[in-house]
Amino acid sequence: MGRRLPLELEVAIVQHAIPPLISIHRLEERVDLCKALSLVCRDWTNLVQGYLREHVTFSLCEPKAYSGPPQWDENWALRRKQSLEEKRFNTRRICVVYEEMVERDDEDHIEHDDDTAMVPPCYGKEGVEEMWVVFKEFCLPSWDNYPIKRLHILSQGPGIAPHFTSPPPGLVYLSFSDCDLSYLDRSQLRHLQALVLDQVWFPNSASVDALAAHPSLSILAINHRSTPNISNIFNHLPRTLEHFAYHPAGVDNEHNMDMANCPTVNLPPNLRSFTFVSSAPERYHYLTAVDVGEACRWVGAKFIHIAGRSAKDWDAEEWAYSMMA
Repeated sequence: MGRRLPLELEVAIVQHAIPPLISIHRLEERVDLCKALSLVCRDWTNLVQGYLREHVTFSLCEPKAYSGPPQWDENWALRRKQSLEEKRFNTRRICVVYEEMVERDDEDHIEHDDDTAMVPPCYGKEGVEEMWVVFKEFCLPSWDNYPIKRLHILSQGPGIAPHFTSPPPGLVYLSFSDCDLSYLDRSQLRHLQALVLDQVWFPNSASVDALAAHPSLSILAINHRSTPNISNIFNHLPRTLEHFAYHPAGVDNEHNMDMANCPTVNLPPNLRSFTFVSSAPERYHYLTAVDVGEACRWVGAKFIHIAGRSAKDWDAEEWAYSMMA
C-alpha cells in the first residue's frame, strides 16, 4: 500500500493549485482546472469537487417592453434550490445574469412584477461571500441587505447607472465595470476597503471627491476610458488611500498636454504605492510618469510604472486582490 500525504498537505497543494476566482471571466478556466485535479487521484476527487460546488449562476430575463423589473418564478426557484441541496452545494459565490427575453418552457418560465430580489427569495443568504451581477439595460433591484463581502457589477450596456436601495452593509470590496458612477455620489460604505473602477469616466473633480465618503477606502484602481483632466483625479484622491493604480486606457498625447497644465500633484499623505499603467506608447505618458514619480517621492510612496506589452496584460481586479492579500 502506497504512502499517503498528510491530509493537511494535500489540502494545501490543492488550494495553491487552484487560483482564487478573481474575475468571472475566468470561471471556465477554474472549472477545467478543478476537473483536471480531480483526476490526479481518488482522494483528491471529493476535495476538488467541493470547489465546484461553491459557485452558482442564476439567469433572469428582462421584459421585452419595460414595465417594471422582472421577478423570479417561485416554483422554478424552489426546484433549483432543491437540486443544489441534493448535490450538496456549499454556495459561497453567486453570479446573477440579466439576459434578454427568450422563449422558455413551463419549467423555466420567469414572470415579471414590480419587485425583484437579487436572487430567488427562497434561496438562503448564509455563507455567501461574493456576488457578480451582469446586466445590460436597466438598473439593479434591491439588495435586501444581502450579507456579502465582495461585489462585482458588470454592465453590458452603455454607461448604465446601478441602483442600490440598500447596499450590502458589510461590503469590503466593490468593482464597477463600464458603469455610470452616480451611485457613488450618494452612498457611504463604511467598511469598503477596495474599489475598482474599470472602463469608467469622471466628468469633474466632484465625482472623485465623492469617493471620500467611504472612510475605510485604502485601495483604489481606476481604468479611465477617455482623456481626463488629470488634476480632477490626482489632486482629489481620498486622503485615506494607501495603494492607487491608474490606467489611462485608450488616450494619447493629450494626456501629456493635460499633465503640462497641471502645476502640482498633491497625493494622499499615507499613500504607500502608486501603480501607473500605460498601454499606449511611452512617449504619450512621459510627463505623467515623471511628475507622478516626483510626487510619490514627496509622500514616501513607491512609484511603479507598467508600460508597453506588460500593461496590456495588467488586470485591475487582480491588482486590487493582491493589495488586499
